[in-house]
Amino acid sequence: MVRTTFSTAAGLLLGLGAAHLVACGDESDDPRAITTCRDYCERSAECDDRDQQNCEENCRQIVDDCMDDEVDEVLDLLDTCAAEACNEFTECTAEAGAQCLFGL
Repeated sequence: MVRTTFSTAAGLLLGLGAAHLVACGDESDDPRAITTCRDYCERSAECDDRDQQNCEENCRQIVDDCMDDEVDEVLDLLDTCAAEACNEFTECTAEAGAQCLFGL
């Protein structure tokens, strides 16, 4: 139950970021962003049974929505999340989503 709640919250954070923020950059075309989002979404598919292609599109949109000084930090967080065990993945995801949405 707790895992489902965290998964839902993380999905909402990522979805809200993609749906409500206006893209103003093209950071997601950077090879590191592409690789990081792919690795992160592979892990998301394993841990949360999410659609990988949709995840990658949302991930890259969120990277675009980040302020320039937040991009590297968020990519670092997503790299860390991709390496986490599934029981820690969702919490890590929420932190990464909050980084660009709220600058936390």
